[in-house]
Amino acid sequence: FLGVMLPLWSSYLVRVYAWKLILAKEGVITWFAERLHLTWLLDGLLAIPTIGGPSLSTSYIGTFVVFVYIWVPFMILPIVAALERVPKSLIEASADLGSKPSDTFRNVILPLSVPGMVAGSIFTFSLTLGDYIIPNIVGNSRPFIGMAVLAQQGTAGNTPLAAAFTMAPTAIMGVSLLVAKRLIQLGKYDHAIVSGADLISRFVQSGFESFQAISDVVCKPFDKNRNGINLGEAAATMILSKNSNPNYTEI
Repeated sequence: FLGVMLPLWSSYLVRVYAWKLILAKEGVITWFAERLHLTWLLDGLLAIPTIGGPSLSTSYIGTFVVFVYIWVPFMILPIVAALERVPKSLIEASADLGSKPSDTFRNVILPLSVPGMVAGSIFTFSLTLGDYIIPNIVGNSRPFIGMAVLAQQGTAGNTPLAAAFTMAPTAIMGVSLLVAKRLIQLGKYDHAIVSGADLISRFVQSGFESFQAISDVVCKPFDKNRNGINLGEAAATMILSKNSNPNYTEI
């Protein structure tokens, strides 16, 4: 647990630039490959079309490695939380009934840890989708959604087009909500949690205003009588449940 949390104590940019040096052509990985006489394997990976490049620091492989390193704590922590909630009595009952440890893991522990895996997947996917710093520092500068938004809003000054690009993550999160709702309807889960966040900035405000989405009065999150949104709702968590309640908003 401490090994997962320790990297979060350092600066995001420091970690990204450290990996750029590690993955560089004169970096540690290339040095180890030379000492182990595995340069042929490294060259073969870099020669793969699309994902390869002159070095790991300028390839999709390097971008993938850094993404995994930066966001893996947000995948591990929900899974650990889910595993901690697995009742020990179920594991003991499985052992008493003669199940092997592998069968207990497959039939008891793994199904009960699925909510943690789903939550971690949503966190890491949403964070990766909007990230523009890692692809800009590590990789071959091919545009991700976050980089396209930054270029249109920051360089070109085309705020409406940048706001339109932001609809892609919004649509993807909408699909996540529909999938979560479907799983609840099928009886696979009783509850589902979908989280999303954005930065409070002039750009975000202009994006909402371009769709005339800003409310002219203060409203509560997910209020039935709302006529728009507040900027305070740029970070929100939605809980879907099969339990009916007159105070809940039906989706």
